[in-house]
Amino acid sequence: MRRLAAGAAALVLSVPVLVATPAVADDETGKKLFTIDDERITESSGLARSYNHKGVWWTINDSGDSARLFAVNAEGKVEAELTYGADARDVEAIGTGTDGKIYIADIGDNVRDQEKVRINVVNEPERLEDQRVKYRQYDFAYPDGPHNAEALLVEPKTNRLFIVTKEVPKGGIYSLPKGQEPSRDKVNKLTRLGDAPAIVTDGTFTPDGKWMLLRDPVTIVAWSWPGAKVRRSGALPLQPTGESLAMGPDDTSVLVGSEGKASAVYQVPIPTKSSGTTTTTKPKTQDTGNTVGDTKQSHTMRWTLLGAGGFALLMAMFTFPKGRREREDERWEHQRTRSSDVHRTRSAT
Repeated sequence: MRRLAAGAAALVLSVPVLVATPAVADDETGKKLFTIDDERITESSGLARSYNHKGVWWTINDSGDSARLFAVNAEGKVEAELTYGADARDVEAIGTGTDGKIYIADIGDNVRDQEKVRINVVNEPERLEDQRVKYRQYDFAYPDGPHNAEALLVEPKTNRLFIVTKEVPKGGIYSLPKGQEPSRDKVNKLTRLGDAPAIVTDGTFTPDGKWMLLRDPVTIVAWSWPGAKVRRSGALPLQPTGESLAMGPDDTSVLVGSEGKASAVYQVPIPTKSSGTTTTTKPKTQDTGNTVGDTKQSHTMRWTLLGAGGFALLMAMFTFPKGRREREDERWEHQRTRSSDVHRTRSAT
């Protein structure tokens, strides 16, 4: 995270005019719907609207927590805590399917050293009460080496899973080949479907499956699916660590949340202003063969969004105390430096 923030700072310095308008206040882009004020939820890293319980969203803590998830209502109160027996490493995202399943994505990899990532699946309970539930684990591997990711999307018509990586200058959209079901007996080989915006922290499909919604710390992007022939974007409310995204109480809005204790969740309209200049990438869907053209305007918008993301990360460096992931990264860097020094000393002697 420290190296990423340094790179973002350099990006901001190189394109200052493009970050003059960061995320704006909540009264301009949405409203605060509730606050997650429960001592068990200290780093809400993902949100997913329940298909079986109206007015309920599922959330998980970031890495460092045990294998559990929470049902939160529209007042921010926890209605149920589900525990499952998996070995939680770096859980970053959660999604719900029309098949009655909850998908919990253990896909975080800040140092990019994991050969495979895992998605744990539990049945959404009929009754909201604290309980231990059974789970199924599926392992996945990227075709081009390890990646850090924080977004899992479940396509509602097919319940096909999509992982969107969190990287600079662009992320990637990964899935199994169309029609292929994941297997528990082997490591499932993902394919790269195309590019994604930089620094994606969460995402969801609209219930009709026609829009893929992705967010970074300051922006929401809507792509028509598949092929991203229509693209929209909008600003998000300013949050300490803008992280999560889920469908809102209705199908015209989303909820966006932040990590941290007593974190606020905002209701924001889905962008409706169409423009050929809002895309940040040139997504290519292998399912349809469609490729979106890359114009000068879209190139400019790409740097605008990257600059905005860099601005948010830079502001976080100076405004908020170092989080657990940053401390882990620094500790890892320190250990690696010490190992290198010891190796050089031994070589010299």
